Amino acid sequence: MHIFTSEDIAKIFDQVQTVTPSTNRKIIGLFFQQPSTRTFYSFMSAAQRLGYSVLPISGTDALSIKKGETLQSTLHTLAIYCDVLVVRGEFIANICKELPIPVINAGDERWHPTQALGDYALCTERISDLRRVTLAGDFGWNRTNRSFIELVRIFHPDAIVDFPHSIQELQESVQQTDVLYVTRPQCGIGHLPVTEELLRLLPESAIVLHPLPHTEELELGCLTDPRVLVDEQMRKVHELRVKLLSYVTNELSNMR
Repeated sequence: MHIFTSEDIAKIFDQVQTVTPSTNRKIIGLFFQQPSTRTFYSFMSAAQRLGYSVLPISGTDALSIKKGETLQSTLHTLAIYCDVLVVRGEFIANICKELPIPVINAGDERWHPTQALGDYALCTERISDLRRVTLAGDFGWNRTNRSFIELVRIFHPDAIVDFPHSIQELQESVQQTDVLYVTRPQCGIGHLPVTEELLRLLPESAIVLHPLPHTEELELGCLTDPRVLVDEQMRKVHELRVKLLSYVTNELSNMR
C-alpha cells in the first residue's frame, strides 16, 4: 500500500483546487428498491443514448441501509452525486420532495407515470378518437392501469372505462372497445385471461396493450396478433423516457 508523504498530500490538495468537474455530462442515478427489467434498463439505455453517465442501484443489499442508515439519508447522499434521480419504491414520495435535485417517479405504490405517458402516446398514434377502454387481466387496480386510466380521463373525459369482472362481461366489452389494456394478476383475488378466442371478438381497429411482464393472463398465442402491441409499446415508453430525461436535464442547464 502506498504511503502518502506530506508533499504528496499538498499536491493532491492543490490539484483539487484547480480541477473543475464537467457540468456538461450529466449523471443520472437509478435507485430501484423493487425488481425491474423494462423500467430499469430502459431508463439506463435512455440516459446512455443521451450521452449521460449512469449510477445504477438495484436493491439495497450493497448499501449502508443494511447497517441501519435511513432511506432518507441514503437518497440525500445519492442526490449529491447525481444531477437527476430516477426512483422506484413504495412510500418514498415525501422523502423525494426534500431532495435538492429533480426526481423522476419510476413506479411507487400507486402510480407509474412514465409507463402511462408512453402507453398513452402510442394510443394517440393508433386511435384517432378514443371512446372506450377495457381493462383485463388483474381484477384490481394497480399502478399501471390506474396511471393509464388517469391520463385517459384527463384527455378524454367522455371515454367509457370498462372493468369487467366476469368472462361474459369481458366478451361483451371487447366487441366495442378501442383499447384492451391488460395487466398481470397482482391483487391476489383472481384475474380474467385474454385468449386467442377472446381476440376474435375484438374490432380490427382496436389495440391491445400490456406493460409487461405477462404471465397466465395473456395467452402466448396472442402475442402474434398484430393488434397486440407489446413490442411497439416498449419502444414507445423507452422513447418517452429519452425525451423526459432530455427535457429535465435541459431545464437544469437553463437554471444554471
